Amino acid sequence: MSLFIVLVMLVLSAAFAGEEAQNCFEEAQKALWSGDTEEALKLFEECAEQGIRPHDAYFEMGLIYYREGEYLSAFRISKKAIRAFRTHLEAHPDDHRSWFRLAYIYELRSEAPSVNEWKKAREALEEALKRSENNSLYLLHLGYVCYKIGDMEKAKEAFERVVATQPSNAYARYYLALLDLKAGNIEQAKSAFSWIVENLPESSPLHQGAKKELARLEEEKDEG
Repeated sequence: MSLFIVLVMLVLSAAFAGEEAQNCFEEAQKALWSGDTEEALKLFEECAEQGIRPHDAYFEMGLIYYREGEYLSAFRISKKAIRAFRTHLEAHPDDHRSWFRLAYIYELRSEAPSVNEWKKAREALEEALKRSENNSLYLLHLGYVCYKIGDMEKAKEAFERVVATQPSNAYARYYLALLDLKAGNIEQAKSAFSWIVENLPESSPLHQGAKKELARLEEEKDEG
């Protein structure tokens, strides 16, 4: 699982509208928080079948399957989620949060072998940013998606915008360091990796990744 993908699972939560929808989702989330994922899936599916925010319901179901490593089930649900989000966004084109969630689905799908929907993810993120232009989470994802596509200039621009407002954002700093490596800016990359090692706990995957890169760069220096 990508280091970057892990971040989003910690920050995404459902948004509800209307008393009925709120009650349905609250019950589903209560089940999820208590560890009863089977009941949560059942309740989210009921919401989707009843037309109560089906896009969010399928999204939450997909995340449950993804967290549990049931990737085939997650992929199957993602198809329903995409259709539901497209329908929702036709009626609510200014819902930037739903544009972001749609983009995130494309991101997760693109992590699977033989699936390449990074450009669709980028398009959805750009729609989200049109409506919430300084949203650091959206910018972070746009940077990541552009990095995966190979648009390094756009990726750097997005990550730099994140760091400008959130100097301690380790993910943005980490990917900026990777971009510096690709560009041959070794000292800048080393500085960024060192910041991560110094400021993140050893248990952090980013700490371990930065430490590994620093060791590799040092080894290359000695060999040279």
